[in-house]
Amino acid sequence: MKLTPLLLALFVAATASLQGCVTPTRTFVVEKQVAASSENTLWETLLLSIKRSGYGYGIGADSGKREVVSNWKNDLAPYKGKGFRTRVIANYEPAENAGEGLLGYDVTIRVEKQTNESYRSLDLTYAKWEPADDDAATARLVMQNLQALLGTLEL
Repeated sequence: MKLTPLLLALFVAATASLQGCVTPTRTFVVEKQVAASSENTLWETLLLSIKRSGYGYGIGADSGKREVVSNWKNDLAPYKGKGFRTRVIANYEPAENAGEGLLGYDVTIRVEKQTNESYRSLDLTYAKWEPADDDAATARLVMQNLQALLGTLEL
């Protein structure tokens, strides 16, 4: 059976569009064990490190769940797919192998990222957000802020 050039072009276009849909986004989580004098100290320091990184947290901060989900931080650009937004998702749990006198916590920080796939990319009312790979550099920065604010306590 001979394929006409039109059918061949349609087949290639359909295959290419399916490959774009299948590409998964990568998540990147920074995990560290930190020491704090109390859980409240860790909570307040975590909020401060997120704020220092340029994110607001509003109602996304829940000390009962030990989780902070920041507001979206927009970084708009004039071209489709170049603008993006990010938000910090941070949580912690008490560590099981903490040393004497200090309280250890296992902290995880993720910076979720979405790109704006709208052709009217500078107008947020037309934004079309699509998932993208996590922002690993910002996640590391938030964790470094947390560690710097807590000091050099050793477990």
